Amino acid sequence: MGKKLVILSSWKGKDDFQHLKSTLEKNITGNNTVFYLICVDQPKLIEELPQMPSVNYLSKKDFSLFGKIKTPELRGLLINEKNGVLIVAMEESNSLLNKVIKHCKLMSIGMDKESLPRFDITFKGAELNSGVFFKQINNYLTKIQL
Repeated sequence: MGKKLVILSSWKGKDDFQHLKSTLEKNITGNNTVFYLICVDQPKLIEELPQMPSVNYLSKKDFSLFGKIKTPELRGLLINEKNGVLIVAMEESNSLLNKVIKHCKLMSIGMDKESLPRFDITFKGAELNSGVFFKQINNYLTKIQL
């Protein structure tokens, strides 16, 4: 049985996204369902970004005045879904990350860094580019059989 993974990252370019995707696929095994939430600073840029399956772009327009998630698709993914994991593939915090962590019902996994908020599970010494972070997550998810 596969895992339902929601990967939260920020948009830095198509090459960076492809690197993230290939690193994830190499290091996390199993029949997984993967969704990508990509944080975008400018909501107008979303129309110009490549539209890919299982990729949702996240901007400040997806949140209400009080910071709650208002987009139905994102609510279904982050709040109504019970079986899954939110993996924060970011090395720096931003306002969208903080809002998602605050309102998300999924178990959150991230890196243990000063610049990031607290997650349910953190990994020390992890780096995105080397793939160590995703290897550690894979080992953990395999052990708890999620």
